[in-house]
Amino acid sequence: MKKNTPPQPKRPSKEPALAQIASFVDLFVWLLVFKSFFLPLFIIPTGSMAQTLYGANGVNACPNCGYEYPVGFDENYPTNLFVLQCPNCRYEQTLEQTSLPLPTPPADVSQKPGDRIVVHGWPYDIGGPFAPKRWEVVVFKVPSEGQTNYIKRLLGLPGEKIELIDGDLFVAPAGEEQLRIARKPRYAQDTLWMPYFNQDYPPREPSGSIFGPSERAFFPHWAERTGEGWSGLDTREFGYKGGAAAALRFVTNPDGFQPGLVTDIYGYNGPYRYVPARAAPNEWIQNIQPDLVTDVRLSTEAEVRGDGFVELAIGKRYDRFYARLYGDGRVTLEHAKWGAEMTNDASDTELERQTWAETRIPAPRNPTRFSIEHADYRVIVRAGDAELASTDEQYTITPKEARIRAGASQAIEIVAENCDVSLRHVLISRDVHYKTRQARIARGNAVEPYPLRLFDTEYFVCGDNSPRSHDSRWWNTQRDEIGPHLQARFQAGEYHAGTVPRDQMIGRAFFVYWPGFMPLPLAGNRPLLPDAGRVRFVK
Repeated sequence: MKKNTPPQPKRPSKEPALAQIASFVDLFVWLLVFKSFFLPLFIIPTGSMAQTLYGANGVNACPNCGYEYPVGFDENYPTNLFVLQCPNCRYEQTLEQTSLPLPTPPADVSQKPGDRIVVHGWPYDIGGPFAPKRWEVVVFKVPSEGQTNYIKRLLGLPGEKIELIDGDLFVAPAGEEQLRIARKPRYAQDTLWMPYFNQDYPPREPSGSIFGPSERAFFPHWAERTGEGWSGLDTREFGYKGGAAAALRFVTNPDGFQPGLVTDIYGYNGPYRYVPARAAPNEWIQNIQPDLVTDVRLSTEAEVRGDGFVELAIGKRYDRFYARLYGDGRVTLEHAKWGAEMTNDASDTELERQTWAETRIPAPRNPTRFSIEHADYRVIVRAGDAELASTDEQYTITPKEARIRAGASQAIEIVAENCDVSLRHVLISRDVHYKTRQARIARGNAVEPYPLRLFDTEYFVCGDNSPRSHDSRWWNTQRDEIGPHLQARFQAGEYHAGTVPRDQMIGRAFFVYWPGFMPLPLAGNRPLLPDAGRVRFVK
């Protein structure tokens, strides 16, 4: 008897080759449209946004402290000696170029291409709630010629009056005249904290100059200022055991205890002096002098056992701020006004402290993240998941006061009393500092004391690598430098030199999809492996 077999499904006929090619072309066209109009791709060409984004760079390990930092390559470097400066301990190295012209990297440093980024293009075309926002990283056409794509951070919006004072941004909204401090949101501020001294990389010896041991006067470290009980200050983890209060101070002079300098240095384009190729050993060319920075963050992992506390202290001119973490979990933010700028004997002039905020966390028997920061005239203390912050009623600033307070260094200290304390990962970070003076330029755009009222179609942008960024502050400071596409607007008084017109904005940079390559030791340190660890969102 014959079995009934179910009918077999008919195999679909193979798509003709011409249809397959058409589908591929269709996909290619859609990808091209998507890339061109929705998610354009760009490569970072320079270091003007370091350390947020990098152009072509190499990674150098400091022989004095072991800190690794990116190094940029400047094609206008005026010598065959390539000078590197560690941003952690300021140790300088002189490496001879293997060949000219630059930017051929030194043989000692492997080179990586610049970060590749994805840009949101379509929201800016829609405008309204999708329009550019302050502190975003944006891509635009450079005003000098209107063809080349540039990338910077957006500071000034259409119609606003803006002024950069002592490294900070002050803004008056459209229709108003009174300037106020413009504070960065958390996402941007966290990005713009730049490591200045990391105790995980203690230096072995003083550093700071290539001209011989007598000039090596920079030596960042923690030193006992008052009391006893601290140990391990030259190691990655140090601690305190005792009863009486004992203070540490961050210093930068090998033999002194004056408050340590915090300046706006960058390893990417350091150092701040060039050595002529045929100069005598004691000759050098001054290039860019660093500014003092007083917006700093002091952070650590702390274990506290006992009835006492560990305290982190920072300051801004005559104001001092204290974060205390007690053994029972109490956390406080305190403030004191000083009668004079803090010196070695400033404790004699301290006025009574005020407690600005207080909270409680579980007793810190295990390592607890603990920090205090001052940025944009706001003070924040964080302990574990808790956060305390100053209010405008407690602490604010006017533009006039900010100009007076410019350029003063302050002491950074750690104090412990009546407890056992272990501190790990002690880190001093500094905020971005928008430099308002540049060599050979008498007056920039919107730099103190010259505020700028933007037109309703203009934006103001600056680079995160402030000393080395050519941006709205310094663009088109001469009339003949304004691009031909903007000359008519400028002549009609409808365009300010250095600003970016609305129709030149491309979009917001939001993702680094290909951040160059890592060197492969087995291949002679050549950059062959994708650096997947640095794939990230741009903030």
